[in-house]
Amino acid sequence: MSRIGATISGLDQYFLSHLQNLDEQALQSAIRLATGKQVPRPSYDPAAFVLISSFESQLNVVESTKTQVDLAANLGAETQLVLDQTRSNLESLRSALLLDEDQSLTSEERDAQQAVVDAAILAIGDLSGTEINGRRVVDGSVNYTFSGRDHTEIKGIQAFSLRETSFSGTVSSAATQSSKQYTGAGGTINSGDATFTLTGERGATAISVTDGEALTDVRDRINAQSHNTGITASVSGSQLDLNTVDYGDDATIEIDVASGTFTATTTASGQDAVVEINGKAISSDQVDGNRVSYTNNGTHVSFEFQAGFTGTFNPVTVSDGRTQKFALTADLTKQTTFAIQGIQPELLGGTSGTLADLLSGGSLSGLGSSTSGAIRVVDEALAKLTLLEGRVDAFADVTVDSAAKLLENFEGELKDTLDALSGVNEDEESLKLAKNQTLASSTLSALAIIQQQRFNSLGLVQLLAGI
Repeated sequence: MSRIGATISGLDQYFLSHLQNLDEQALQSAIRLATGKQVPRPSYDPAAFVLISSFESQLNVVESTKTQVDLAANLGAETQLVLDQTRSNLESLRSALLLDEDQSLTSEERDAQQAVVDAAILAIGDLSGTEINGRRVVDGSVNYTFSGRDHTEIKGIQAFSLRETSFSGTVSSAATQSSKQYTGAGGTINSGDATFTLTGERGATAISVTDGEALTDVRDRINAQSHNTGITASVSGSQLDLNTVDYGDDATIEIDVASGTFTATTTASGQDAVVEINGKAISSDQVDGNRVSYTNNGTHVSFEFQAGFTGTFNPVTVSDGRTQKFALTADLTKQTTFAIQGIQPELLGGTSGTLADLLSGGSLSGLGSSTSGAIRVVDEALAKLTLLEGRVDAFADVTVDSAAKLLENFEGELKDTLDALSGVNEDEESLKLAKNQTLASSTLSALAIIQQQRFNSLGLVQLLAGI
């Protein structure tokens, strides 16, 4: 029996302490149910709260990075679409030119196909102004910039990755073309009828000549197939000169005579340029004609020198200030750079010219005798486009796609970990809340009973005392 007195007894203290504990547990369950967190406050479990906060911070970084990945994915996909449309226009353009490959179209038919050529080139020009994510991308606006470049020395530069930003060096030997020479008489073929296969870097074609035929006719026939061989011809007196369109040791001329006699003497063999950049001699496997690939410790920059240029070139500084950068991993200090050259008609092409030369009034317009040269330009534009497509595909289908998958997996692991550490079992917490509330109610009842017993005991004492 509890002792009657003015102070709180031990039993009272026990019930009051128990009631406070039940109230606290009930409150914790209520807060967990309301917040959905097992450890919503540090006081619940300080060590667990710190650990959970760390995982939540990582999850926030992942979710923020996924936004960057989504932007990069959209950039890659939209750029791929623009390049696909550019390819379609180039293929339409080439098909129109091929209709006059044998130069059999009438003047009216050539005018009609020239209109097709113009439309395709103008469409490519329009595509170059396409905006993606609110910014122009395929007009060179997001490409690296090159300061100090002398266009009479360097025809083109493309950067792929940078650690070094300044480049200087020397071209000690320019790339050369291959050439052969046939000697006739009186400006004609004088070696009899012959048929031979003419093979160059771009392919092969069959050529037939007849005794006494004008060398200019043979020249025109060879030139009409230059897009298939990469070989052009010119005539000087009784000399028929064959020259490669391209430069370097891969640019060759082969004549395989099937019947008759046709003898041509080699007058020059194609050689690759000899170049030194930033004190480093560029190895032959990194040189293709006048095109030189410089790679060193994470830097990759490609140079194309002007034909015939030798000497020390003006130093060039490369900047990535205009490129687009994306944080595609949870490590925000690491960024992926997206940069791409422009696809404007005046930029697409190669050694033979650019697409702008094919527009009406241009040096390679009108089809007819210009057809083969125009097809060469389109083929060179397609080759350049293929490089751009490869670069964009690597960004979109490899870099971005891999980042998206890694982040998705990492996000899933973080969420699973957080669920395990902080997830609330609503049924269990609801049961605890109800149980603690019931126990608290029972405790209050017990306290009330004790108080009633005390009151009754006090009355009994008063009765016995005659009070």
